[in-house]
Amino acid sequence: MLAVIILSIAGGALLASAAAKAASAWRGRLVWPDPSLAGVPIPAGAVAAGEAVVAFSLIFSTPRISAIALAACYALLSIAAWHLRGQICGCFGAALSAVGPGHIAGTIVACLGCIAFAAAGPGTWVLSGPWRAGVLLAAAAVVSGAVAIYARHKRRGEELLWDPSQYGAAAQMLILTRSDCPHCAALRQLFNGVIGDRWLRWQDEAQAPATLRTKCGNAVPCGFVIDAGGKSLAGPVMSSAEISQLAEVMLAGASNDRSDG
Repeated sequence: MLAVIILSIAGGALLASAAAKAASAWRGRLVWPDPSLAGVPIPAGAVAAGEAVVAFSLIFSTPRISAIALAACYALLSIAAWHLRGQICGCFGAALSAVGPGHIAGTIVACLGCIAFAAAGPGTWVLSGPWRAGVLLAAAAVVSGAVAIYARHKRRGEELLWDPSQYGAAAQMLILTRSDCPHCAALRQLFNGVIGDRWLRWQDEAQAPATLRTKCGNAVPCGFVIDAGGKSLAGPVMSSAEISQLAEVMLAGASNDRSDG
């Protein structure tokens, strides 16, 4: 029973992560750091599908095979986390935090735990398939709930982000980009001819102030609303959808400010 619970927690985290990526992509708010393997970009859909397949192996495979699959998956996630350290984590679809020591340690511990169960764990399940499915889904729901609580806590300090009244006529949108970022190029194309240079400024991420780069976690595109002196009034926001939405809110606030004046 202990094997079922522990492996289900590891699998539930993967299933929750896959579901979150799919939901964020459907809403147009997926934040993805564009990892690569041997120079080949790895799309979020491929990662989400792989996570889901490995998680469901708990229902259709033996404990040892499931543990090996989970160990291999978490080994890959550990390698990815190490290479993406300092960047915004897209594990659960949204820009919740930067990849740090805790993130890397968590994937390594999960990998080692699954290896231990693969080597010494039971050869058969004590629960039938439907019961294992229920435990897996329950674990995924708990992980998703914990992520939602963290995200809600994180948003408490960002409640004014979408309030047009806080942006005056001097406000401007600043978007940090990189030349090798396909999402940045798509965002430039989206804004081309729609928002004038008076309201929108692009800046290479390497030339941006260190304080802004830190807030972005080295992820691009990354948007801020700044005042005439370059001070950040709001942000960062890191999905193309939220950057577009923030630009509209900023323009609405600037328009209202001009009308009041």
